[in-house]
Amino acid sequence: MSFSGENFAEADLVFHIAENQDWEKPGDHYRPLAYLAEGFVHLSTKSQVLATAQRYYAGRSGLTLIAVQVSALPESLVYENLLGGDQLFPHYYAEIPRATVVATAPLLINSEGEFTCALLDA
Repeated sequence: MSFSGENFAEADLVFHIAENQDWEKPGDHYRPLAYLAEGFVHLSTKSQVLATAQRYYAGRSGLTLIAVQVSALPESLVYENLLGGDQLFPHYYAEIPRATVVATAPLLINSEGEFTCALLDA
C-alpha cells in the first residue's frame, strides 16, 4: 500500500489505532475519546503496532490504523512509558492534524485471531 504516493522513511512514521467512529468524525484534527481523559494521543512505532493491538484491542473489530508523518507534526512527540516498563512509546500531547496523516487502512483480524494491516506490509 502506498503512503499518499510518496516514500516515507520508517523513522518518520508513527501509527495510531483508531476506533472507526472516532476516526470518521469530521474536522481538521483527530482526537480519540481517550484524549479527553489523558491529554495525549497514544501512538506506536511500526514494530510496536501489532503487540499494542493484541494487548488493548484483542478480538475487536471496527478499527483503522492511521500512519502519521512525524516531521509534519507541529508539536514534538514524547517517547515515554507511563506504565513502568522499559519500552518507550510515542505520545502526542495535542490533537493530530489530519494533514499529517499520510495513510490509513483497516486493522483486521485473521483466522488465527491475530491483527493484520496492509500498512504494516508496506
